[in-house]
Amino acid sequence: MIALILSLFIIGWATQGMTLFDVGRYSFPLILFAAIPFCLQLNIRSSRFLMLPIISSIFAVVVGLLDGAQPSRVASQTFLQCLAIIFAGGVASINWRLHLDTLAASSVGLGIPIVLYGGYQMVARALHLPFAFLPITNQQYYIDGGLQRDWDKAVATRASSFFSEPSEFGIFCLWLVALGLSRKSGPLQLMALVLGCAGIFFSQSLSALLGAIALMVVYLFTHRVRTHTIRQLAIVGLVAIVAIGLMRILVPEGFDRLTDRVTQAANLDSRADSGRIDHLPAIWRTFSESPIWGHGISSLAAASSSGSDSTTIGYAMLLMERGVVGAALFLLPWFTITAKAWLSPITRQGRSVALLLMVVTLYSFCTLSLTYFLPCWLALGIAASLVTRPPEESTEQPRILHSRGTALRPEYEGPRVRV
Repeated sequence: MIALILSLFIIGWATQGMTLFDVGRYSFPLILFAAIPFCLQLNIRSSRFLMLPIISSIFAVVVGLLDGAQPSRVASQTFLQCLAIIFAGGVASINWRLHLDTLAASSVGLGIPIVLYGGYQMVARALHLPFAFLPITNQQYYIDGGLQRDWDKAVATRASSFFSEPSEFGIFCLWLVALGLSRKSGPLQLMALVLGCAGIFFSQSLSALLGAIALMVVYLFTHRVRTHTIRQLAIVGLVAIVAIGLMRILVPEGFDRLTDRVTQAANLDSRADSGRIDHLPAIWRTFSESPIWGHGISSLAAASSSGSDSTTIGYAMLLMERGVVGAALFLLPWFTITAKAWLSPITRQGRSVALLLMVVTLYSFCTLSLTYFLPCWLALGIAASLVTRPPEESTEQPRILHSRGTALRPEYEGPRVRV
């Protein structure tokens, strides 16, 4: 059941526009329905770490209403925020030490078609082959007439696979790299690393590439250098070299674009992030108008001075919506759980998964600070389960005896006394 729900969640994450039904302009992505089974697992014990995000969200709702935000928009954003918080608490209630293999297998299993199509898409966009573009999300449908970003450019080589844009495809591939590094050996490790590295280069996402570098640095500082560590690094390096070589041969335009963006980033050129840095003055101006409490939930429409780009505010929406106080309260559990994972014994089961997933999540907040982005809450719930559960808790499920449909106590297997 865990494998099925995780698979549905990943499918819903990738294809948020493939909705179960669509009423007017309001759609209900599959990812919201896949979150419900996790939400039903919520209990008080597993949700204590969410008190600060709850307080931060309450303040954001109050400030948003006082700031004059539309009540309907506040209500919709509040619903999504409540869903995210309940979802994280439900995820944390599951003993993920029992399901680490399921997590890796589900991600890799769906990562295979996702990355393979991304590789085909990169070539198809350069050579103008069929199925180079897909009408994936409703947002993209309304904006671009059913096509993904870059569809109107003469040469478009960045792959987005089944995601709405290349950068989100890159974030999913960061998950695969994190899961691959967290495993000691086995085919799942190799496949996760190969898929993750290849997908990052297919997406040509500079943010994903920098995230992979940050992930590798954290991994080296927090793990002992052993034979399997060297093997993992060698696999990552080999896959990167092969992906770059294939890109240079099959899609030279994409290779040139990626190298140009890396060179621009090294020289601190604003063109490396597609001009998003140009919005920093407007973002800072918006933040400085209410630096302590922010402008509240659903009160921001655009960050540029002309109000023409409503997507770039995602890079600082958390800070602008909630201010310094609200953002600090909201992010404190993420940093706390990351620190606990860092300080946990290296031999503790699930320690690597918790730490690396939290690194990916915190990095993702630098590029996509949407507070209801469910994959971030999934990572938080998994990490909280792995870190906060006492190490003496058994990782074996007790055998339950059933008699006429009635569950009895676990069978006791202690020493027997002969009479």
